[in-house]
Amino acid sequence: MAINFTLAPVRDVDADVDPMRRTWTGWDPARSAAELWEANRGIWPLSDERLVGQRYATLSFEGCVQVVALIDGVEVHVAGTSPMKALTGQVLTADHPVALALLGRPVPEGDDAVVTLETEDVERAAAAPTAPVLRAAADAPRAGFLLTYDPDRWEWSEGGVLAAAEATAHGRLYKAQWSTGSRSAGITPGDRAFLLRQGAGPRGVVASGVFRSGVVELPGGERPGERHHALVDWDTVLGAEDVLPLEVLQARVPAGAWTPMESGLQVSPDALVGLEALWAEHRTSTVVADRARAGRGREPAPARRRAVEDAAWERLVRHFVADGWQVEDTRTTQPYDAVATRGPQARYLTATGTQTAADHVLVTEEEIEHARAHPDACVLGVLAGVVLDEAGDAVPGTGHLRVLPWDPDAGTLTPATYRYTPPSP
Repeated sequence: MAINFTLAPVRDVDADVDPMRRTWTGWDPARSAAELWEANRGIWPLSDERLVGQRYATLSFEGCVQVVALIDGVEVHVAGTSPMKALTGQVLTADHPVALALLGRPVPEGDDAVVTLETEDVERAAAAPTAPVLRAAADAPRAGFLLTYDPDRWEWSEGGVLAAAEATAHGRLYKAQWSTGSRSAGITPGDRAFLLRQGAGPRGVVASGVFRSGVVELPGGERPGERHHALVDWDTVLGAEDVLPLEVLQARVPAGAWTPMESGLQVSPDALVGLEALWAEHRTSTVVADRARAGRGREPAPARRRAVEDAAWERLVRHFVADGWQVEDTRTTQPYDAVATRGPQARYLTATGTQTAADHVLVTEEEIEHARAHPDACVLGVLAGVVLDEAGDAVPGTGHLRVLPWDPDAGTLTPATYRYTPPSP
């Protein structure tokens, strides 16, 4: 048996109030399976009777299983007046037989966020003599498949594309669930996925990744293309302006079929070798071009960047105001964004935001110097996972806020840019 927790979109949590001292919970596609498990393994209203016989726990989002863990213990926490429970356990890798069978599996619909999944067939398969063959699947040569994306038929929102692009640009995987068209089998976790942008506008490859599930059929949908899907970890996502053009694909890798009628087409082995080489070359040239543009002082989408920063500032200010502080905006006059006062106390606030998980943030030399000059009085607020709408405005309530002491020497400072002064004429 497996107990499933249905996740809502990511939201911020006050660590001072949360029994598990978390700063966020919910589904964040830019987080690893281990991070998602740690943030969502509790706290849930679980009775002792309900946990009897449960060996596995799963996390689901948008109707299918996304994370699988082997349960090894239970923690009891007090939330309000009621005891609640959190599970402990180990996340299973995608090539584990149980994960192989459960990842992508549909979850019964309903209002209950906690449901039980039947896994007797899964556990029998895992114990069978052939199970090691499944575990070794990752060692076999990887196949490659084309998934398709037509913005005329299905809109992957600009905010979603930007969030995925930013996550992968910072070395994180971006989790997604994608249609495989009429393909109902043949994909193994570890196989390569390439996203082909079709329809109007730039056409060609805009993303690559690795499948973390086989093909699973979801209930509903009149056509196979609406039922079959697989889970993908995107490792690179580019904007439409940086597409690897269809014409280049056809010229450089003529062995491939680059105009499929539907998602899920397998790339021939010869074409896959050429595609991987061409894609690696294209990604390198795109990164170099982006760095060159940034070096000339061009910031990509400055209005959208400002919207994210403003959302971070507003959320941090609300956090302090709610705690009884008076806050003054200093963004245009000081090397910090606001000063908060409460009686004789003063705190210097610096806010930064990102559309993905914030494993690092950019700070200025002036901000570092000020924080070092005012130890114990500086606060850094990081708002991660901000969602922008089509107009480029931050969607209210999105993102999770982390508030922490701003001590430049407590973390790791890495030089990110150089200042160059040309020689005098």
